[in-house]
Amino acid sequence: MSECILCKGDKKQLEDISERFSILKLDGFMKNVACKIWPDNEAWSLLIDGKEIDYYLTKAQKEMNDGVDFSATEICDIISVLMERNISFAMWYDIFYEDLPVYKNELEVKSSCCEGIRDVSGMCEVYLLYDNE
Repeated sequence: MSECILCKGDKKQLEDISERFSILKLDGFMKNVACKIWPDNEAWSLLIDGKEIDYYLTKAQKEMNDGVDFSATEICDIISVLMERNISFAMWYDIFYEDLPVYKNELEVKSSCCEGIRDVSGMCEVYLLYDNE
């Protein structure tokens, strides 16, 4: 398993960019995690341009290693889109979803994501929960 993303919010907020952001229904593992993170709320996952979130994190890692600033990466743009459209989201790697650090603003979320990508071990794992409520 690689990096995971769950989202919560009004899916209609992404309708105008549905050719880029595809909403996925949850089942199995992801559904169980969603129930633990957001009990009593409908959560969903997404693909961006047909790719999982892990693709964008590892792409950003390579770009940042080549000197590109985090703010110029696609993952930074994806985070901005979700936050601008009032979508809460959680990101984690593999089965390590418990006790995700909670962030309430864009600067904290992007800083945490950047740190996860730049991790000195080279793991490129992001652990965060952005909850806009």
